[in-house]
Amino acid sequence: MLIKLVGSKDTFEDKYRENYTMAIYKDEFLHLEDLAISRDEPVISFNREHLPFGVLTAVLFDEDLKPIARRMFFNHSSSEKRIVELEIEHGAKILNDSIQLNLLLPEHIYNEINVSISTIPEESSAYNPNNSIITSFLVRPYSNLHFEDYYFFEEQDRKKRFELDTRLLIEGWGKYNWDSRKLTDTKIAFNRENRIPFQGKIIDADLNEENQVYLVAKLSAVMEFNELQKDKTFKGNMVLFEGDSLQVSLIGKRGKLRKPKAEIRLTNTFEKLTNTNEWLNHETVKRNKDDSGKSITNKPLSIEERTISLDEVTVTDNLKRNNKFQISAEVEGRVIGDLDIKRSPSLSTYLTRLGFIIGGNNGKLGVYLPDRLGGLIKVPIIIDGMGTLPGEVIGLPLSSVQFVTFSKSRMTPPFISISMNKNYVDPENRNKFVKFAIENGYAQPEEYFAPDYPDYTSSIYKSYGAIDWRANVSIDSSGPTTITVPIKNQKKIMIYVEGMSSDGSLVSFKKRITLGNN
Repeated sequence: MLIKLVGSKDTFEDKYRENYTMAIYKDEFLHLEDLAISRDEPVISFNREHLPFGVLTAVLFDEDLKPIARRMFFNHSSSEKRIVELEIEHGAKILNDSIQLNLLLPEHIYNEINVSISTIPEESSAYNPNNSIITSFLVRPYSNLHFEDYYFFEEQDRKKRFELDTRLLIEGWGKYNWDSRKLTDTKIAFNRENRIPFQGKIIDADLNEENQVYLVAKLSAVMEFNELQKDKTFKGNMVLFEGDSLQVSLIGKRGKLRKPKAEIRLTNTFEKLTNTNEWLNHETVKRNKDDSGKSITNKPLSIEERTISLDEVTVTDNLKRNNKFQISAEVEGRVIGDLDIKRSPSLSTYLTRLGFIIGGNNGKLGVYLPDRLGGLIKVPIIIDGMGTLPGEVIGLPLSSVQFVTFSKSRMTPPFISISMNKNYVDPENRNKFVKFAIENGYAQPEEYFAPDYPDYTSSIYKSYGAIDWRANVSIDSSGPTTITVPIKNQKKIMIYVEGMSSDGSLVSFKKRITLGNN
């Protein structure tokens, strides 16, 4: 890497034989080098392999260590492997409605990488990001001005590298807050998500017959097996989400489950203060400043400060929950919650509440809607993307359903699409677990509901529709990771893949796939 100092001839004549210091830094990395400027060849050479990957800043200091020149640049060539180029292959269409994708790591990458995979129609205008995960981590933290930096890392070549270098040169103008570059010890305010520890005891365990417990989180379906100790205790750690419940069952020698008498304690990340005075002092110190900016002294709260005067209010349950979503003017959906299950134990009664008619018509059981002439229109039913008979659906318990999308419009053909709840527990197994509420857990990830559209060939769907999204797909060096994605009658689709490995390597690329008849 060559850095050339640019200035007038008089400038170099005046500064000849003066000593300078060049500083190159990024985050905690700092390289200092003393140098002398030559009038004939004002060029400084650095080995890129010895510098970090990504955006770096070079500053030239004079003899008094005053900064006199500064610029930013991007180091693409480094011993660090920060950007990983995955290989993605696709096979033939399966039953004309889906394809298989094989994702492979390069041979020199051994770390596991977790990615999200988005599939949209090739003509879609709904997704046109300015930033990728690469630019969000490698460029944006060091950039003060907004520019569309996704472009600079998409199918990168020499021309784009030059354009990125020019943009960073322009953005490097101006002064910098040098106080933010001081090297200080990093303080971790929160623990990493390395699971939540727990410990418990099975009070009524018969250690001669039962020496293992089975734990499963109700919503996330994370499970774990633990051995009972001689004192009937067990411990472990799991990824547990706030608002979920941890279910514990005892396992006998033949693998039979039974509901035990159990105690369990989920360890909090903060230290519990059992003494009331300690708690009051703790709460006082935590509020380190009042409105006037003066420090609050470390003393217990008075009785007045501990007392809150409440006005008489009427508390009502919010029955209008946010469980509805609208896909289009004709198509809407419902997320099934506990209140729905309590009101309508079966799917048939829930569909009746939505306005559908359950019954027989000319000797055929089905789901219907009334037409304008007083007759009945049969409504097709789809479960997890596959057509099914009404008799297989009507008897289902509502607790086995995750969400329902439907159309009752007379403008388009009606339909009912059902997505099943993968965490559904059969009735015969429900009484074999004891449940413990998880109050302090990780925030639950947002759930993606794949919309059902009335027409996958319409221009609206091709311009703004979504085909599929997969989160947290794991790819490792043991072999290709294979997933099956729907194609929704599309001839061309776009696959977007973004993710990160445990060592900070980044993945971001897109692939256009043209689907033939085979």
